[in-house]
Order: sequence, then structure tokens, then C-alpha cells
Amino acid sequence: NVPAAVVLSGFTDQWRQMLAGVNIGGLIGQAYGNPTISDCHLLSDSNVAGASTAVGGIAGYSNGTISECTVKSSQITGTGGTVGGVVGNNVGTVTECTVNSVTVTAPSKAESAGFIVGKTEGVSTISKCAAARGSVTAYRMAGGIVGYVAANTTVENSYSHNCTIYAT
Repeated sequence: NVPAAVVLSGFTDQWRQMLAGVNIGGLIGQAYGNPTISDCHLLSDSNVAGASTAVGGIAGYSNGTISECTVKSSQITGTGGTVGGVVGNNVGTVTECTVNSVTVTAPSKAESAGFIVGKTEGVSTISKCAAARGSVTAYRMAGGIVGYVAANTTVENSYSHNCTIYAT
């Protein structure tokens, strides 16, 4: 957990392998209490995986703001819930984030997967995000930006390019 009013900025993690339960993130498992996470990066051959509720390259779950973060050349896999290149389950804002050459996988009974966000809830915004050269595979719902978009979600000025998207 990252407590409220915490700003995590300028953090880079390379060669990471995380395998665990509940909410799993390459940098933060659960960002709760409206924190700000900015200018953070998960790079080069990272593997973030687990049979958890939410799995993401930066954070498993977030109800704050994630901005200007990058996930590159990594594998993000979850078998129990939602999986996203940046955040698995988002109830906040994700802006100016980039996912490049990443494999996002939600096999078997996992709910949804997206290059940027696996699933949104509540009032969420995804803005100015980009995904390129990768693949998303999900058991039920797969998306180039978001796997599952709930009511009260705004997705704007974002794109995926040269990506492969599968729902099995």
C-alpha cells in the first residue's frame, strides 16, 4: 500500500520478477488513498505475474493518478482477475503513459486485459496514452487501451499501434 499524499516519482525498475497474490504491480501492488505516481518505469525483460485480483506493470490497483510512466519489453500475466500493461484495476486517472513491446496475458478465468488498463471502475480517466508493438490475450475481454470500460469512464486521445489483440 502507498498511503495518501505520497508522490512516487522518478523510479525505474529493471530485471524485475514478481510472483505473488492479491494485487500485484511491477512497482506497487496497491496504490490506495488517491496517491500520485509519476515518471516511473518498468523496463527490459521484466516479468510481473500472479493469480491475483489485479496485475499491472506499474500498479496492480490504483485509485489515484498515474502519469508519465513507461512499461517496456516486459511480460504482465494474471490468472485471477484483471491485467493491464500499466495498471490492472483503475479507479482514477492514467495519463501520458506508454506501453511498448509488452505481452499482457489474462488466460483461463481471468476477467479482462488491456495494454494500458485491464479494467476501470467508478469515475476513471485514461488520457494521452499509447501502446505499440505487443500483444494482449484475454479469456473474456481484451482491448488495445482498456479491456473492460465501466460507466463513468473517459478514454481520450489514446492509441494502440501495431498490436495484436485476442479474446479466447
